[in-house]
Amino acid sequence: RLVLAVLVLSWLGGRGGGVDSRVESSPAALGVAAAHLHLGLRQSVRVDGPGAEESYVASLRAAPGVAAAHFSLGVVRGRRGDETGAEESYLAAVRADPGVAAAHFNLGVLQSKRGGEAGSEKSSLAAVRAEPGRAAAHLSLGVVQRKRGDEPGAEESDLAAVRAEPGVA
Repeated sequence: RLVLAVLVLSWLGGRGGGVDSRVESSPAALGVAAAHLHLGLRQSVRVDGPGAEESYVASLRAAPGVAAAHFSLGVVRGRRGDETGAEESYLAAVRADPGVAAAHFNLGVLQSKRGGEAGSEKSSLAAVRAEPGRAAAHLSLGVVQRKRGDEPGAEESDLAAVRAEPGVA
């Protein structure tokens, strides 16, 4: 849970907020959205799913283009078993900020779980492109490749994971 909070907060800091520039939001609205997002992250760490979900929805009402709020809402929805809602949230996060590897990664894992191998491979590739130094993205891509019988591609993805993070893969 703490990892989720750190991931989202570092993502916000490293990506300049992950805000969709096509969605108009005033600085005040972004401030309100950030406050709700912060509250939701604190509730997620405490495993208060309903409270966190309510905070993320409030964040999105204030500023609909905040990718971190869409991503975090997807995590909460996925935890409570709402795979359709989680998928919608991850897709919204990717639309808001196509460079968000975590949203592509979670979307790919969810799609694979639901049997959507073509979508899963596309999402896993997007995660690798967005963050090539992340071993988990390469490993996820390898799983999808292996499922469809591409053993050479899967082996290359496994090797890429080791090169990306030798101590993790």
